[in-house]
Amino acid sequence: MAATITASSPSLHDVQAAINSATNDDTIIVPAGTARWTSTLLIDKSVTLIGQTSTDPVAGTAVDKTIIQDDVARVPGGAPIIKIISLLGETYRVSGLTFQGLAPTRNNNGAIKTDRKFSCRPTGSLSFPANAGSGSLCRNHGPYLWRSGS
Repeated sequence: MAATITASSPSLHDVQAAINSATNDDTIIVPAGTARWTSTLLIDKSVTLIGQTSTDPVAGTAVDKTIIQDDVARVPGGAPIIKIISLLGETYRVSGLTFQGLAPTRNNNGAIKTDRKFSCRPTGSLSFPANAGSGSLCRNHGPYLWRSGS
């Protein structure tokens, strides 16, 4: 039976610990707050990763309350904020997070990198900084899967 696990904080350490304790089909809740991530979050299970959001009743839009500051070290070939090691036939979902760029250079692997080609369609609430890599949301070992404006 799928479980819901709430990370102790939005820090990379606490979110990674929550993922490590999860099993396939679990939901990981990342609490509201701002955290600076200096390395890549590894998702190696079929999980849903959800940040805290609220709704703006006037605009009818989601307002992310979980903000991840991208300070991942830039290395040759790039280093994503989130890397998904996927299994064929499994589902992975990331929603309700805002990424803010801190690093002065672009991250040429995008914000989310996968190890296999799959359909990456933005749904729900995700926001990315300009330095996430050409406005990219996802990148795998092939071409960009989705790109925002230029």
